[in-house]
Amino acid sequence: MDTIEALRTLLAQRGFDSEASTRVLAAAHVCLGFRLIRETDDAKIPIGATKVAGAADLPSGTAWPAARGVHFRFIAQFDLSAVSRLLPQSPLPERGLLSFFWCQEHEIGTTSEGVRVIHTPDTSSLVRMKDPWSRPPKPVGLLGRMMGKRPAPQEDAFCPCRVELALKVTIPIPDGPRGIVTGLVSTDEFRVIHRGIQEKDPATVELLDVGHRLLGEPLPIQEFVELDAEWDPNVPAWEDWDARVKAAATWRLLLQVDADDAPEFRFGDLGSIYFMIRETDLSARRWDNVCVVMQSH
Repeated sequence: MDTIEALRTLLAQRGFDSEASTRVLAAAHVCLGFRLIRETDDAKIPIGATKVAGAADLPSGTAWPAARGVHFRFIAQFDLSAVSRLLPQSPLPERGLLSFFWCQEHEIGTTSEGVRVIHTPDTSSLVRMKDPWSRPPKPVGLLGRMMGKRPAPQEDAFCPCRVELALKVTIPIPDGPRGIVTGLVSTDEFRVIHRGIQEKDPATVELLDVGHRLLGEPLPIQEFVELDAEWDPNVPAWEDWDARVKAAATWRLLLQVDADDAPEFRFGDLGSIYFMIRETDLSARRWDNVCVVMQSH
């Protein structure tokens, strides 16, 4: 059973009639959720494979992304051939490597200047580049070794992780920009659909409980992520609110990554980061127009 059919079955089980199911299915977006497994050795992950954190695979001769003297953080890279096999309807390119970098340590991380999304169509010249944030482990003396101590992990770098991908379904939050514009799912319907996650219903959890995700709908911690992406400090928030909501609804999620002990991601207080792109820029593959929104508790 494919993911949409699984959602159709779930809706029927939760009492949705044919008309309501049709509306919900029209609003739903299939995405790739993923789980992270830390690797002690980056070399165990093949060059060009999907991975999170650690060293990055870039074309030979490419400089590590940086701006204003600050090296960016390597967040993730995705083997697009593997992505397209799992998700044939993906709006991403069918081949190559898509890599995500972000300037976490500088305020430019809130602007397009502090973000790099790199599509490498030809992966034949990829080389694995060491994370500039990594430092050699501190040596352990003879006495420490006799007591069983081991070198501490790299101090400032994120830890490399393998990735397990799984098809998931996301639905726009009804009172969020995309939910308001489409008007396909009511708040009550949304709650009924997701109630099974709290109830630990296996079918619901397997299908809708996403976490880290490539594509799909963002899961906000604070304000709706699309509104944060659309935010303009020069325009009062209360000015032409309807127009602001419509503009915010044109933003799409590329990647959501949450706080996680496996790579040692820390984004504020158990926060998440969201790589966002406008729908028109996604269609045109304008990776230079991506922004990052960070939210935390």
